[in-house]
Amino acid sequence: AYYDYEREFAQEYGQTSILIKSLDRLSGEERKAAVRKAEKSVGQLEKLYSAMERSARESGQRGMLETNLKRKNQDLGRLRRDLERRAGGGDDNLIEGLDNFDTKTQRQRDRLLKGVHDIDKTGESLNNAIAIGAENEAIGEDTLHTLRDQRQRLEDGVDRMDSINQNMTVAETTLSDMATRALTDKIILAVANVALGIMIVVTIG
Repeated sequence: AYYDYEREFAQEYGQTSILIKSLDRLSGEERKAAVRKAEKSVGQLEKLYSAMERSARESGQRGMLETNLKRKNQDLGRLRRDLERRAGGGDDNLIEGLDNFDTKTQRQRDRLLKGVHDIDKTGESLNNAIAIGAENEAIGEDTLHTLRDQRQRLEDGVDRMDSINQNMTVAETTLSDMATRALTDKIILAVANVALGIMIVVTIG
């Protein structure tokens, strides 16, 4: 929409500029009619400029188009001054309007442009801060997930160690029991051998 307004502005500006320059060759009623037509064209250019400002602001491209808008505003101011000069003071209201445009209106628009530019910069900074916050949150979640996995692995390792210790305790108990039984068997066998030997000796004697 902005560029459509810009093309219409350029076309209207060219036609109005030619009309204003032709005032020097006119006189009488014909000149007055041309002045009125030029005033109307300048008013139409003002409306187109306002539409361009609104379109740039709504599209979020005000910062990119700011230089172009300032140039159009300067062109419009020159066109108004040219009309004032060539009209030769034929319309006091037009002259007063031109003075106001060149002073108060210009300052107000400059302040508005600066304010919008500052808002755009603030919005961009907020968007960057939000993006960084979201990225940090994602990193924090990944870190927390990693720590939970490590904790789970450590707990599983502790459980396996406990199981190994229990198995080793059972094995040690079993080995101790087996050693005790083996020793008992050896003692019984030794006693039996001694008794057998005594019996043999008594029998032979």
